[in-house]
Amino acid sequence: MSSASRLVEDPTAVASSKLPSNFPFPSIVNPLKLVAPEMTSLTGNIRMLLGSGHPTLAKVAKYYISSEGGKHIRPLIVLLVSKALSNNIPNRQETLDQDIPLSPAEVLNDHNPDQLLEQTVERSGGITASQRRLAEITEMIHAASLLHDDVIDASLTRRNNPSCVSVFGNKMSILGGDFLLGRASVALARLRNAEVIELLATVIANLVEGEFMQLKNIQKDGSNEQESAIDYYLRKTYLKTASLISKSCRAAAILGGASTEATDAAYSFGRNLGLAFQVSHSRGVGIMVVGG
Repeated sequence: MSSASRLVEDPTAVASSKLPSNFPFPSIVNPLKLVAPEMTSLTGNIRMLLGSGHPTLAKVAKYYISSEGGKHIRPLIVLLVSKALSNNIPNRQETLDQDIPLSPAEVLNDHNPDQLLEQTVERSGGITASQRRLAEITEMIHAASLLHDDVIDASLTRRNNPSCVSVFGNKMSILGGDFLLGRASVALARLRNAEVIELLATVIANLVEGEFMQLKNIQKDGSNEQESAIDYYLRKTYLKTASLISKSCRAAAILGGASTEATDAAYSFGRNLGLAFQVSHSRGVGIMVVGG
């Protein structure tokens, strides 16, 4: 169970218990409490999307979905943005079932023994079924990137536990990541929103571009001049981290029927938060080096 899930399920948890002692607003509401129903069901819902007729493939794909220590920061952000924007939008009833295929089952040939077509899920006020599914898709894309990163970085551990590579090997880790992206794409298509599909599809390309930048310092096309160290770092950071957060926030606003202004603001919020999140992490592990 993730640290986020443990906190929202603990009825004795104090809202400010995880905040610094000198925080200026000690009575601030714990954000995890605001979307507790969605966060507690997140892992289970994703696992139901990842069932396969090949049990080993399912285990690999679910490896980082079910392992201890997952923070689930990205879906948490998506759900909080969805809830925040719902305050100024009238309640909308969604008529589409996010689990109904667009094509005949015999054409899809995609057996998923874990999928439940009818689920009763408690929801926080204002968050739609499509926004909840978007949060799950966001975590699936992130988990796929972790599986691929393990291979690229030859990582033997992650979150103080054995990495997927160390348990299943390189080939299975790559295939598991590809399977995750495939199932995420199916779930994305069933949201039936072209702009949201476009946003999340470009995220997958961005993740590859960002990883490629990290592997090798690439010159600008058609130029012999190198970018400054900080510009290159921030561009790479947007592609690897902030793209998923920012575009997921924008997609949440679109699915919630937010105004153009609010949709643009959601993207800007996600972009800045994603950059700040990664810069803070990079400084913490001592890998951000900017030349004088």
